[in-house]
Amino acid sequence: MGPKPNMVEGKLSTYACGEDIPGRKVQYSYHLFHFAFFFTVLHVAALVIATVPSGSIAMVGIVYLLIALIAVVVLLTD
Repeated sequence: MGPKPNMVEGKLSTYACGEDIPGRKVQYSYHLFHFAFFFTVLHVAALVIATVPSGSIAMVGIVYLLIALIAVVVLLTD
């Protein structure tokens, strides 16, 4: 529908605050991933256990807690 864009030399270059800056590759670090995942598993397990109603359905909460415990053990032995 529209005209084809012209490829200009500076179109794909980095630019910040009115200055040309050299581009560089950013390396991501995931060294805290295991701790964050461990934290999430424990907090979700605590939330589920805290909200399980009493009675015969409480067995479901105990089974969930055992599954969460197995997941934590697998994370710690990695």
